[in-house]
Amino acid sequence: MLQGKKHGEWIFKDEKSVISQRIIYQTDSIGEITCYDEQGAMELGKNDCIEKKLGTFLGGLTGWRTFLERNMRYPDDAQRDKLSGIVHLKFTIDVDGNVKNPEIISSPGVSLSKEALRIMLISPKWIPAEMHNRKVEFVQTQRITFALM
Repeated sequence: MLQGKKHGEWIFKDEKSVISQRIIYQTDSIGEITCYDEQGAMELGKNDCIEKKLGTFLGGLTGWRTFLERNMRYPDDAQRDKLSGIVHLKFTIDVDGNVKNPEIISSPGVSLSKEALRIMLISPKWIPAEMHNRKVEFVQTQRITFALM
């Protein structure tokens, strides 16, 4: 660190202590980056060496919207009671892209919470997060909006 900023050579290792990435920082900017495979061998010619990348739904926002349109069911009691709003969830995307441990952070009602949890549990695999050239578990937050038409 140089005046609170990343500077110089940084070596990153995975949970098995195998080198995953070498980055040379120049005052918080990446000057050079080298990736290593799962055995610690340098990956020559790799152009997409990743420092960090968040987990995402396959197909991005458009894919997520399409998935919701095809699978979400507005609960009958919520429609009858004219209940609408945003359900905030958090969940883990594991290294294989599976959704695990969905939890409600906030919700306008129980039936909307149950439907949001159901949706997350039937979700297809996501693209896992990556950190220093390795897939990692990542806690994601997501909003699902329920709006009456």
